[in-house]
Amino acid sequence: MNFLKRYYWIFLSISLIILDQVVKLIIDKTMTENDSVVLIPGFFSLTHVRNPGAAFGILEDHPWVFMLFTTIILIAAVLVLCMGKIKNHWGIVALSLIIGGGAGNMIDRIFLGEVIDFFAFNFWGYQFAVFNVADIFVCCGTVILAFYIFFSHDFDGKKEKRKSGDGAA
Repeated sequence: MNFLKRYYWIFLSISLIILDQVVKLIIDKTMTENDSVVLIPGFFSLTHVRNPGAAFGILEDHPWVFMLFTTIILIAAVLVLCMGKIKNHWGIVALSLIIGGGAGNMIDRIFLGEVIDFFAFNFWGYQFAVFNVADIFVCCGTVILAFYIFFSHDFDGKKEKRKSGDGAA
């Protein structure tokens, strides 16, 4: 496997980090904090908020928890990808999404002490958590990784050959 094919996850992860940071910069420079722009009345708006915690502001007084947890996950994901343990495209994309999103939010926590969130949805009068592009990457990567783990035959992308049960050769 050539270098570019084996390590395309690095380019993908860095591209996702850049996309996340550019979108957050645009929100931060064009909207004041707590400002909201309704895009679909009663359903979707861009709302600039700062979140020192996780979803719904949980653990906002313990940012070190997120820094530690994110660091462990990022190191583990990078090591798994560097070792080439996952060769299946979907497994690699899943970990790249998790790395890109986790690193994007980690950058905010390091330099701002909090995360910039802006996607605000309202479902039947219930205000869902305000989130950002990095959160989408982490959630999608986690779902893809779960499907990969549960539905793949193994973790290196090889399909095991199935033997016929009827004894025919």
